[in-house]
Amino acid sequence: MDNAILRVRDLSKRFDSEEVLRGVSFEVCKGDVKIFIGPSGTGKSTLLRCLNRLVEPDSGQIWLGDEEITRATDIDGVRRRMGMVFQNFHLFDHLTALGNVEIGLIKVLKMPKREARDFAMSELARVGMDRFADKYPAELSGGQAQRVSIARSLAINPEIMLFDEPTSALDPELTGEVLEVMKKLASGGMTMLVVSHEMEFVYSVASEVLFMEGGVIVERGTPCQIREGNAHGRPCDSNPRDSSRSFPRTKAFLKRING
Repeated sequence: MDNAILRVRDLSKRFDSEEVLRGVSFEVCKGDVKIFIGPSGTGKSTLLRCLNRLVEPDSGQIWLGDEEITRATDIDGVRRRMGMVFQNFHLFDHLTALGNVEIGLIKVLKMPKREARDFAMSELARVGMDRFADKYPAELSGGQAQRVSIARSLAINPEIMLFDEPTSALDPELTGEVLEVMKKLASGGMTMLVVSHEMEFVYSVASEVLFMEGGVIVERGTPCQIREGNAHGRPCDSNPRDSSRSFPRTKAFLKRING
């Protein structure tokens, strides 16, 4: 893809004797929402962590724009370009919601404190958390804490957002508020890479679903191809030529997780 903003080539990672990633390759264009699904322990979270250099890959290349970031020495610069939202929020307990969002603006981007506060408030408003600006993480629900985490990542104005199972630590009734924020980001054109098994969300926002197993991407397709064109035997209106693809491993996995 000539207009790809992220290119991953033959990415591999081993932990001791376990080969977690085995030559993973894909490309992402601006505005794409790529969602990774698959069994636990198949490398999905490790892949995201390799992308922003929280985990160093053993081999392969990652390009962000024209820069090969696998060779970059300014790791903080890489992470400013790719915001990451974790499963367990990673908020600072001693800071308020506002403090958690503004600290990166002040410490990393060197923004004046008054400007940082105003900007942080606007990001909290973006995720519906401005009313809770003075609350500490212990005073927030899990869904509220995760929305603060999203606001913190958005505040640095990343080119790409990485979401590592952002609702897995939440009770079912709190999951929807986080997914709603993510849907709004997707509809607004945010480029996103997501690990999630919330399949209704996946079907509603993904530009492509990538099924990982054994450290590799084994099947990939649009939500239409996976859910409609094959699950019900109907061709996808957008691309009827692909209706014959069966995605057997993806469908077997979805059958398992859906009971």
